[in-house]
Amino acid sequence: MATIVPQAADSLEKLFADAGSAATAPLWTMMQAMVPPSPAPKAVPHLWRWDELRPLLDRAGTLISADQAERRVFMLVNPALRPPYTTDTLFGGMQMILPGETAPAHRHTAFALRFIVEGERGFTAVGGEKVTMERGDVILTPSWEFHDHGHEGSGPMIWLDGLDLPIWQAIPVNFAEPYAEPRYPSKPAEGRSRLKFPWSEIRAKLDGSTSSFYSVEYEQRERRAPISRIVGASAERIAAGTESPRRRETSSAVYHVVEGSGSTTVGEVELQWTRGDTFAVPAWMPYVHRPRGDEAAYLFRYDDRPVLRALGAYRAQLLFPEADLREHAPRAASVELGGLVFLARTIDKAKAKLQGTLGPYKIGPGLSAYLLEWLRIDEDAFTDAVRELREDDAIAAWVRAHSDPSTYPEIGEKLRTRGIRDAAHRADVATRYEWLGDRPDLKNWFEILDIDDALTFAR
Repeated sequence: MATIVPQAADSLEKLFADAGSAATAPLWTMMQAMVPPSPAPKAVPHLWRWDELRPLLDRAGTLISADQAERRVFMLVNPALRPPYTTDTLFGGMQMILPGETAPAHRHTAFALRFIVEGERGFTAVGGEKVTMERGDVILTPSWEFHDHGHEGSGPMIWLDGLDLPIWQAIPVNFAEPYAEPRYPSKPAEGRSRLKFPWSEIRAKLDGSTSSFYSVEYEQRERRAPISRIVGASAERIAAGTESPRRRETSSAVYHVVEGSGSTTVGEVELQWTRGDTFAVPAWMPYVHRPRGDEAAYLFRYDDRPVLRALGAYRAQLLFPEADLREHAPRAASVELGGLVFLARTIDKAKAKLQGTLGPYKIGPGLSAYLLEWLRIDEDAFTDAVRELREDDAIAAWVRAHSDPSTYPEIGEKLRTRGIRDAAHRADVATRYEWLGDRPDLKNWFEILDIDDALTFAR
């Protein structure tokens, strides 16, 4: 029978003590900590210098074998946290394997990616596929696939490991299972690997844009989707003498410097970086990258945006929040604005370009570039107008003032009827729109873009 304490003799202190004895606690004493008024990451901005990590790896290669260590990795531990936290949700580590060594086969619940930092003729074997490594490549290890690492070349093989291990600290069901033999049977893939993204391929996409800042998302080979349910990845190029868009997101990120040098301001902290360095950007801290010198900077990034999107927890403070083309498609090609089809779509893409949220889209080459060319409007001038004017009607009026409206019907007709020319053109287009091979009936670009928009965000 419960004891009734007379009101005059009761107190909050006694209430709390009795509540503790009953294995309960008052929520109101910790409401602010549990549901804060804004995101409150525990991680802090931090940079790990390559010229400090590299000697440590060399020493580890001398002092401990791959067999003894199983995985010879130095974890990148956020100073405000403990292992395995590089950010609140992401793990990073530098792994090294030496010639002739084998990192024995196992599989685990956690997803992993490898960004190759140094060496050649190393390999990782994942799910029966042997994948060779070269600097700049990204190699995936999907959840619960057996994998091992080996080295058939000379000199050390070093890569950045990115995993979702911190997530599994809150959901403690991650575990590893060893394979019976040191190596899992494997052979090279026939055709393009589902696991490997060569740096040459990503670099070509980055350099194919005229934007001062451009980002390329890594997507699954089989479909246009993030590389995993929890971790996503991208590469960024920032032109010399410019800076990246200011970003503030609920996602956290780990960056690795592929080429160039410069600095990143994260909140009030400035991180000075050069090739080979790795740094952490915690959630909800505004940040900007600035290259140094007369060459562009190339950065690799992995983040937790896929899991946040799945949970409905991804938020971003953007100049044009309606134009985050990583989250949704631009307006349809057929939408007419100011007497022009494709103008509304091009405005959406220009806004996304300004804030670094183009996702899988681009302005040129393509129909947006044709539209501006036929209007005789320079892309940079158009982008500047979008930045200054912001609203559709004002931008459409600017376009009208800087072009010949009498040409609009002809331009509209050319855009509406443009399509795939012949079999060779279709084969070329299908390298980007892989699903097009199943739709030989499609020819018109407006129809193709509508379908591709729907497929891109049908996740």
